[in-house]
Amino acid sequence: MQAYLFQRILLAFPVLIGVAAVTFLLIRIVPGTAVDVQLGASRDPADREKLERQLGLDKSIPEQFLIWVKGVVTGDLGESFMKRQAVGDVLKQRFPVTLEMAMIATAVALVLAIPFGVVSAIRQDSPLDHAVRLVSILGLAIPGFWLATLIITLPAIWWHTTVPLTFTPFLRDPIGNLHQMIFPALTLGVAQSAILMRLTRSSMLEVLRQDYVRTAWSKGLRERVVVFRHALKNALIPVVTVWGLQFSALLGGTVIQERIFNFPGLGQAVIESITARDYPVIQAVVLLFALVYVLMNLLVDLTYSVLDPRIRYG
Repeated sequence: MQAYLFQRILLAFPVLIGVAAVTFLLIRIVPGTAVDVQLGASRDPADREKLERQLGLDKSIPEQFLIWVKGVVTGDLGESFMKRQAVGDVLKQRFPVTLEMAMIATAVALVLAIPFGVVSAIRQDSPLDHAVRLVSILGLAIPGFWLATLIITLPAIWWHTTVPLTFTPFLRDPIGNLHQMIFPALTLGVAQSAILMRLTRSSMLEVLRQDYVRTAWSKGLRERVVVFRHALKNALIPVVTVWGLQFSALLGGTVIQERIFNFPGLGQAVIESITARDYPVIQAVVLLFALVYVLMNLLVDLTYSVLDPRIRYG
C-alpha cells in the first residue's frame, strides 16, 4: 500500500505541473492584459511600463512561470493584482465557503440517492420503482439556477419571507450558517442525487443477479442481510467513482449558486479575477481544483479496497 501511495503521489506532480503550465499560458494569450484592465483609457507608455514592473509582467512568460513555480514550492502563491493581498489569504477566505457548500450538497445527494436507489432496485417494476425513476428524471431535467430562483422568489410571494442573502461564517453563527447553506446545497444536491440514484439502482440490479447473491438467498438469509451485507458494497463501487468526480466538480461548479445566493466563494472569486485579469488568483484556484481532483481520485481508488476485499494495491 505504501508503495502504491508513493507512486500515485509521484504521478500527481506531472499532472499538476501540466495544469499549471497550460493555465499560465492560456490566461496570458487571451486579448487584454491585467495592465490594460487597470490602466483603462490611459495609454501612457511610462505608466504601462511602470505597472508591468510592479506586477512582474515585464519579464518573458517562461521567466514569469519559473518565478511563480518557485513561489508555489515555497508556499508563496503571489499577490492578487486586484485586491493587493496575498493569494493564500484570498483562498483561505473563499475556499471554506465553497467547500462547505459542496460537502452539504454531496451529503444531501448521498442521503437521497443510495436509500431510494436500493429500494428501487429490490422492488423492480413496482409502483415505488416507477416513482423513484420519475423523480430522478425530474431531478436531472430541472436546471439548478431555476430551482435556486424558485427557492428565493416563491417564499417571498407566498409567505412574505426571504431566504438570507448575506453570508454568515460558520464559526460566528453555526445555526445561521447552516440555515443559509441548505438552500444552495439543495439546488446542487438534487441533480447529483438523481444521477447517483439511477446509478445505484442499475448497479444493484446487476449485483443482485450475481451467483453469490443467489447463493445467499438460497441459504435463507434475510433480505436485509443479503442486500446490505452481500450486495450493497459491491454495488457501491461505480457509485463511489461517480461521487468522487461529482464532488470535485462541485468545487468548481458552484458559481451560479454563489451568484444567486450572494456567497463569497471561489466561484465568485474566479469570475471577478477573470474579469480583472488577476493572474495569480486564477492560477492558484485552477491549481487548487487540480489538486482536489487528484486527491479525490486517490481517495476513490483506496475506497475500492474497503468495499471489495478482493481489490488490493501492492
